[in-house]
Amino acid sequence: MLLGAIQNGACTIQPTRIDFSSDELLDMIARCGLNRLRQFPAFLGIHMRNSRMNPKLLAQLCALDEIFYSGQAMPQEDEEWAYKNDMKLFNVFANTECGIMLTSIRGGGRPGPSLRPISGMKYGFFPVAGTDGQSNGAYQNLNSSLVELVILGDSPDCPDPSLRAADGHYHTGDLFLEVEPGAYISRGRNDDWIKSSTALRCDTKAIEDNVRATCEDLVSECIVVGNLRPSPVLFIEANPTLTMDAEQLKKDILRRTRHFHSRRYVHERITSAKMIMVVPAGTLPRTITKGNIRRRAVEDMFKTELDAIFDA
Repeated sequence: MLLGAIQNGACTIQPTRIDFSSDELLDMIARCGLNRLRQFPAFLGIHMRNSRMNPKLLAQLCALDEIFYSGQAMPQEDEEWAYKNDMKLFNVFANTECGIMLTSIRGGGRPGPSLRPISGMKYGFFPVAGTDGQSNGAYQNLNSSLVELVILGDSPDCPDPSLRAADGHYHTGDLFLEVEPGAYISRGRNDDWIKSSTALRCDTKAIEDNVRATCEDLVSECIVVGNLRPSPVLFIEANPTLTMDAEQLKKDILRRTRHFHSRRYVHERITSAKMIMVVPAGTLPRTITKGNIRRRAVEDMFKTELDAIFDA
């Protein structure tokens, strides 16, 4: 972002902190002439939520030339709110090694916009082994055709050969679903998919997204683990304003998510309160920069508890 600002002769405003308040954002717009906002969704969500109750903030967000987000998926309710109010959202897919690779249409008008490769680059979208759906009839397996984004060796943005695979290409580990010719939606990273004890893939991100959508008032954060286990296990940090005990909380989450899990493959379902663990706020290990919960670190931290669940 800084290099792009320099290239275009733009100014960059340095906030007081990475999760700056909506009042500070309004001050940036009024005093500094901010017209393009660029944030991770976790921090952008602060302003989206506040704009529901602050007409002035909503008007200023709608007036921005661009609201750029990347690095994480934006919560569906925030995206829907932004598009409902015609905010000029712009999403890109990027990584540290290659920079920006895929972009959406600015102000595309609907949540979950598809992404297209930027021009001049050479990418491959290669099928991922082990995602051919099992015949189940209960629902259509939309993830049966997952592809991995691969930066081809002769692409201008392909990283140094030391980072490439044996085939000479850079495998990003990022998975996509092609929704129309040349247009893709992200389905998370390869490590967002865990393998059950029967070697079948489980889409942890879909489970987490459902929990956030149906239990927003109960859960402040969640993560699904269970690599090489018979069933996934849901870890949650409860909403700090709740007064109910952990067992009642588990039952409420199970009730709200029951319909979703009834349509999953057997090895992807969470159908027992024993497969839900409630931990204190701030317990789950996070990355320093984006604050993402580290799935494998959770597996390691709670290995004893996970062993006990499945031994029982």
